[in-house]
Amino acid sequence: MNEFEQAYSAPQERQPIEQPAQPSNPMQAYSNVNKANGYGKKNKKFNSKTDIIEPEEVNVESLIRFARTFAAISEKEIPKELLPNIDLIVEELESKKFTMRVDYSNRNPLGTELASRYGNQAAFLPFGEFGGGPKDAEISFPTEKAHKIALGMEIDKVKLIHERMKKPFNQTDFMDDYNAQRNFFKLLNAQRAHIFFGKECDTALNLMIIYTESGVETPDKLDFKKDGYTISDTVKYCSDFAIPVFNLKNDDVVTRIREFLNTFN
Repeated sequence: MNEFEQAYSAPQERQPIEQPAQPSNPMQAYSNVNKANGYGKKNKKFNSKTDIIEPEEVNVESLIRFARTFAAISEKEIPKELLPNIDLIVEELESKKFTMRVDYSNRNPLGTELASRYGNQAAFLPFGEFGGGPKDAEISFPTEKAHKIALGMEIDKVKLIHERMKKPFNQTDFMDDYNAQRNFFKLLNAQRAHIFFGKECDTALNLMIIYTESGVETPDKLDFKKDGYTISDTVKYCSDFAIPVFNLKNDDVVTRIREFLNTFN
């Protein structure tokens, strides 16, 4: 592992966040939080191609964590022998009435496989009917808030790498470079922010399901060459935002997901 990979994969020092007790009326509690934070209003039009994106940090401690949501991602196709485990995981998630946040990416074999089996879905698209996504998607174009959070996530990641490598980091230059990127790149990053934090960017995933040949679930075990950058980013961000990761490769994954879901009434 080279210097960059070591700096990137080292976990942040943060106290784990426990899953809060489930409220007696989750939907009412969710509505109350949204009203208190001023959410639910129509998003003003934002053009990520021309408008300047400013960064925004996610307050980890204030994230809503009782919405019962999950997502799934892989860079490689899922071995046929693991498909029965997907069916078992779907059964467990459906029994707890979880919603799957779907990205409709044709480069996400596990997400596609799970979505084809799972009924309760919320689509978050980078634009229009991306990847054949539904017309009634939860998000058809990322919000300004998602763009801000996406940039904030990128800044935190790169700044941390520079600090650990003892190299200077110029945030202004980085922001200029980010805003100059192709719009498609910025839209995909903002889509990822919605996948992680929902429509209003205030509700964290409860779990992330991934597949890699290495079985990695924590940043300190990442191997960039084997796991790929998409998975590496996913595992890293899940660690940063206290989202449990379960790797389909591991023999005990169904048991551990079942035990985790049993914490939800």
